[in-house]
Amino acid sequence: MSEWFRGKLGEILELKRGYDLPARLRISGKIPVISSGGFSDYHADSKVKGPGVVTGRYGTIGKVFFVNEEYWPLNTTLYVKNFKGNHPKFIYYFLQQIDFQSCSDKAAVPGLNRNHLHLLDSKIPPLPEQKAIAHILGTLDEKIELNRQLNQTLEAMAQALFKSWFVDFDPVMDNALAAGNIMPDELEAIAEKRKLVADSKKLISTNPALATKFPSSFEYNEVLGKWIPEGWEDVSFPEIVDFLEGPGIRNWQYTEEEDGIKFINIRCIKDGDLTLETANKLTREEALGKYKHFQLEEDDIVISTSGTLGRFSFVRKEHLPLSLNTSVIRFREIKGISTKYYIYGYCNTDLQYELETRASGSVQKNFGPMHLKQISLLHPRMEVLLEHEKISYQLFEKRKLNLQNIDTLTQLRDRLLPELISGRVRVKEIEEWTEQKLAMVAENRANYNSKS
Repeated sequence: MSEWFRGKLGEILELKRGYDLPARLRISGKIPVISSGGFSDYHADSKVKGPGVVTGRYGTIGKVFFVNEEYWPLNTTLYVKNFKGNHPKFIYYFLQQIDFQSCSDKAAVPGLNRNHLHLLDSKIPPLPEQKAIAHILGTLDEKIELNRQLNQTLEAMAQALFKSWFVDFDPVMDNALAAGNIMPDELEAIAEKRKLVADSKKLISTNPALATKFPSSFEYNEVLGKWIPEGWEDVSFPEIVDFLEGPGIRNWQYTEEEDGIKFINIRCIKDGDLTLETANKLTREEALGKYKHFQLEEDDIVISTSGTLGRFSFVRKEHLPLSLNTSVIRFREIKGISTKYYIYGYCNTDLQYELETRASGSVQKNFGPMHLKQISLLHPRMEVLLEHEKISYQLFEKRKLNLQNIDTLTQLRDRLLPELISGRVRVKEIEEWTEQKLAMVAENRANYNSKS
């Protein structure tokens, strides 16, 4: 490592404070505005040419962001004004290994002084190795992002299916129009719009056998206050969802034992999945004894009930064993009455409205079993729910595989990043190994696609 440069951080790069831009002065545009927490808005003008690297100066400390295009860094950030000949993407990864908290003042709201940061002892490799490191870590990040984008598409498809069948009632409307049934006055405008939809996008044309499982007329439901498909009914939430609120686990019950069982909190539910790296643990004896009733299972749905209401996620087998905790409620299907995919779709639509309108608390909103028992919701025929389950299963299994790939790639990146940046591992030592890991991820996807 004799060829590595050793010196002060200020000799490697120059940091500069961002610029004020109050919300009232922002003009709609395509320029990303970066705050200490990351992307926050768009503006019509830029302050810095890309590519750029930004970190939090005030408020949120320690996060580092890479921006490809021109951008506007806010005054709560520090951005790299001068890379001094170093590779921007490498600097992005390099700064992630800086202990920014050690340079933060002790005020109630932490802040950074760039002059203090410039004095930090640092070392970096020559430019060719910087590029090689950035390529390896960047490739992993690109594959992680690709899997996330694929999941966004799958989730949008699942939401569109749920909305079409159980919110807009498209198959029922098409059946009613084909049968020449009289439409209620309140649905006339919707019916006219539906007539304009191409037959190639209607279930009655693409899958006539499946379309026959849907009614061909509507009836008014007093409880739900709207027209619903004939033969479908309103039910109370407990009739179709098995739900359980988590217990109140206290700080003194936490354990550091290696075989302890993690328990979920509302911060673990993020971006439609569970992040358990910082979850606390109970002793195995207590979790499987006193709290056995609160053990989660694969495909349970967990939802936040305090603070940010309504964040929800499926529980994956990779998360288990896992215990329920306070401020989180578990939803589970009732066999023969409901399906997990119908419950998931409901969580994404009408339940969000119910939570906001029924939640109590003046300072921090929260809801619980008492509120859920007050909810009435639509219960379609079981044969329709089972058909919805067949289609949804394919979408969510692909989503699950993508999440597994994200886990694998993230763990690989997080393992390599400190080793490569510090020089403890050199690029030539791990290039072949990294390619093998990436090939395994690709093979898993290919195997799944061949089976589906």
